[in-house]
Amino acid sequence: MYYSQNPLKTLNLRMDSLAQILTMCNIHSGGKYVIVENCMGLIVGAVLERLDGRGKLVQVHSGDISSRQTVDAYNFNETQKNCLVGLNWRDLKSDSEGESTVEPQIEEIEVSCEEKEEQSSAFDEFSEKQLRRQQRNKERDDALHTLEACKMDGLVVASKFHPTKIVLRLLPFLATSRPFAVFCPYKEPLIDCYMKLKESGTCLMLRLSETWCRTLQVLPNRTHPMNNMSGTGGFILNGITSQPNQNYSNNFS
Repeated sequence: MYYSQNPLKTLNLRMDSLAQILTMCNIHSGGKYVIVENCMGLIVGAVLERLDGRGKLVQVHSGDISSRQTVDAYNFNETQKNCLVGLNWRDLKSDSEGESTVEPQIEEIEVSCEEKEEQSSAFDEFSEKQLRRQQRNKERDDALHTLEACKMDGLVVASKFHPTKIVLRLLPFLATSRPFAVFCPYKEPLIDCYMKLKESGTCLMLRLSETWCRTLQVLPNRTHPMNNMSGTGGFILNGITSQPNQNYSNNFS
């Protein structure tokens, strides 16, 4: 539905491309995954559906609030929603540099009875904002605790930003011999990411492929490809993490 209405909002991500990403990353129930996407939460919802309430999904986002518009359309229960936690890039950076990520606590303000009547609506709004802030802080602490173990089972990147720095920053959180997949509508950013990963020596079985799908009309004596089809479904770079070989790096340095 989202692809047919406005494919640009989902980075031209087709159904077959989404299925290949889930297969390449071996998404299964009970796993722990990291995801960076700007597809309105389409991939996040697909991963949550496969987790089925068992496992953990850390969504790293750039804004104050993560993009999860399509997640509400899945009608997940509370157990399934609790598997998803959000983490801002700023919190991830400050945590790695040893800075404090705890926000300053807001001091309580004593209000008289007369002022309470005048400021009731403002106080309710303040309470809602404070409740949402506490929820975000809880998600942040949970996400950081999950990433600190560096035993994530997979990484999915489908971002509108250049993927190279994103992948290099998040790959250390994956355990050894874990799959990852990077989706992009264009191949040039993925070629650059491919070369950087080759130079790092931390990945195996790197492969850059283009997703291709043809819709057919099936009718008696009138079976043929549809006249109007999408030109491309984007490109996917996938591979498997490994421990860097120092001898290999020294021979080519």
